[in-house]
Amino acid sequence: MDLSYTLLHLQARRQLTNFDSQELVDWAVAALVAGYETEHLVMLAGMAGYSSLELWDYFNRAIAALAPELPPADAAALHATGIRVAERTTAGAHPGGYHGHAS
Repeated sequence: MDLSYTLLHLQARRQLTNFDSQELVDWAVAALVAGYETEHLVMLAGMAGYSSLELWDYFNRAIAALAPELPPADAAALHATGIRVAERTTAGAHPGGYHGHAS
């Protein structure tokens, strides 16, 4: 599990999509299985059914302990968007419907 990329991806999805915050519980369980452990990560893994605000609060606390070097969520969203556009472009799908020729 690439922790930095996964955390950036989750933060960006929160900003860019209709994100189901219950996925944070699944992420916390996966992180524990991968060998990461902090007090807030353990707590988050057991918080199925809690409100989005509570889940994001514990997620942010887990991030602060696991990867304090990560950028703020808005910067993470921009970073993930750039990665997504680059991946689609290299796969041959041009973002925004642009197909490389003038109309």
